[in-house]
Amino acid sequence: MQFALCVTLLRDLPFAVWLSLFVPRTSAERKPPTVSWAFHYPPDKFEPTALLDLRGLNEKLAGESGFVRLTADGNGFTLGNGQPVRFWAVGSDLFHKHTPEEMERHARFLAKLGVNMVRLHCDFSPKGKGSKVTDVDDQEIDGVFHFVAAMKKQGIYVTISPFWAHTKAQASWGIAGYADKEPWGVLFFDDTLQAGYKAWAHAVYTRKNPYHRSRARPGPGRRDHSSAKRRQPAFGPLKALRRSRSGCSGKNSAHGS
Repeated sequence: MQFALCVTLLRDLPFAVWLSLFVPRTSAERKPPTVSWAFHYPPDKFEPTALLDLRGLNEKLAGESGFVRLTADGNGFTLGNGQPVRFWAVGSDLFHKHTPEEMERHARFLAKLGVNMVRLHCDFSPKGKGSKVTDVDDQEIDGVFHFVAAMKKQGIYVTISPFWAHTKAQASWGIAGYADKEPWGVLFFDDTLQAGYKAWAHAVYTRKNPYHRSRARPGPGRRDHSSAKRRQPAFGPLKALRRSRSGCSGKNSAHGS
């Protein structure tokens, strides 16, 4: 009971205060700053003698007991074994241009802080010139697969956003009126972009992750697939939305949601 209360209080602390509990300090660092208050974080050795390490709050492997589910009242989540769970989530972009070793260390660092979910803003759309809209960015997928495998080993779930409309649509995608423009909101009504989105999501969720034994589709280790379309009207520049004769079908499709 006392331990559970302690954990609850820790997770309610302001992040900056809470993070300071984990920062190893030397005698030099304890001196008042003379020029600025630069924040220095020495490499963490993850020693068993650490004052506080919340890794033990996570599962040994994310999803080890099955799929995350809603509670009976629909207001919370449980692990696969029925144990109630709250997600202490952060965002990360280390799946971009970082080594697997760096991702492993990043995962251990987050687990020490009590993090049990990470959200990735990805873009699986093709980057090669002249690509078809249904092609995928294999390098992006490979980075995500490395990242998911590293997080899973630290008991951390991953939420994936497959597409963010800041990417400029290539002319070869065939989206009328949006060649070399950001297609904010277009995913709601354009059949061509919807077909691309479904192809990107299909690739990341059905390919076998070579870095662990399960696929990357929503399941143990991956909590859900976050639809780009749900967010675009709220966060995207609606003034960039262009209605064209061939590009707008008037549909409010649920493809990819």
